[in-house]
Amino acid sequence: MTARTPALNQLEKDLINIATSGRGEGIISRASEACPQLFDVAHQTAFLQAEDYNSGAAAERILRYWEERTKLFGENHAFLPLSQRAALSNDDIALTSGVFQLLPQKDSAGRMLMMFDPS
Repeated sequence: MTARTPALNQLEKDLINIATSGRGEGIISRASEACPQLFDVAHQTAFLQAEDYNSGAAAERILRYWEERTKLFGENHAFLPLSQRAALSNDDIALTSGVFQLLPQKDSAGRMLMMFDPS
């Protein structure tokens, strides 16, 4: 288990402040309940690194991430795993006709493969 650093502790406080302030219409609370794996130390550290360990800026980035994810996938899919069987389940037609296509085989780790063909 990775130890929590002061920056991670402050990020947690900043996220709580956003959640309790009503900003983002409760999106942080909903996301952390529906997707706790995306609020673990590794994910929080990635956001901190992107903001040079400024916890306030990292919290804002997390808020923007969830706002954009909700805009892209809608309220019903934003909090599902980003997989073909969950959040992307209604994208079959878009993914099989056109520039992006799902390949029938999977990679060695069992992940779906996508091909980009702009022609």
